[in-house]
Amino acid sequence: MDNRIKRKMFYEVLPQTSTNKTNWEKAIGYNVHFIFHEFEGDVKIIDCIQNQQVIIFEYEGNDYDLNYYSFMNCTLSKIFGYEYRDGKSERQLREKKKRKQSLQIKIGDILKDDTRDIKIIDECLKTRKNGIKENFQYYKFHCNICEYEDWRVKISLINNKCKCPNCKKVLSKENRKLNIEKYKNKKKIFLENLPRLEQGTHKGKINWEKSVGYMVHFIYNEFEGDIKILKYKVKEQELIIRYNDKEFEIKL
Repeated sequence: MDNRIKRKMFYEVLPQTSTNKTNWEKAIGYNVHFIFHEFEGDVKIIDCIQNQQVIIFEYEGNDYDLNYYSFMNCTLSKIFGYEYRDGKSERQLREKKKRKQSLQIKIGDILKDDTRDIKIIDECLKTRKNGIKENFQYYKFHCNICEYEDWRVKISLINNKCKCPNCKKVLSKENRKLNIEKYKNKKKIFLENLPRLEQGTHKGKINWEKSVGYMVHFIYNEFEGDIKILKYKVKEQELIIRYNDKEFEIKL
């Protein structure tokens, strides 16, 4: 194993098109060698979904899917659970980026939730003594309910501690009940991307046999995510699906 290589998929062995691009349809059945940090091995391409540009491959008895770009760049976090980049995992970098975005406040932003409805209209640096003199970022807000205006330090706005002291808008029990009702009976599964029957008496209905390998988005109350169709049982009229790396059987 070359210790200088952190991540590489040796896809050069796969068949090419006339335009020197990878022919993914003809690549089915090929074994491809990879290096992913301290891991090294081979994956087997078992299927491809061209309209979604997704590759389905097998590694150590388990099936995984990646888009073409991620596969060629050997983004195998789904298998090994992490991806080092300058000593940090992909998850750590995503969380850091998310935290950084959540700290951004600019003039014109509206901070609206169940306890406040305010608009940021100005900003400045103020010096206050807290052991030592430090500059703190302050923002001026305008309450959209009672028209009150005041200055607050940035961190209190981010942590949702800043509420209009004039109108003291708080979440009542009735509003809390309404908020809970938003999630009740909120169930939907999005099947629009699945292939349909093109002829016969059931024309236009879902072709479950050809739907194997597809990802389907769902909303179930407060939960939301994607499931993958692994197998269709014709006689039993059942599907085998995968969600959160676990397999389930469900009836149609």
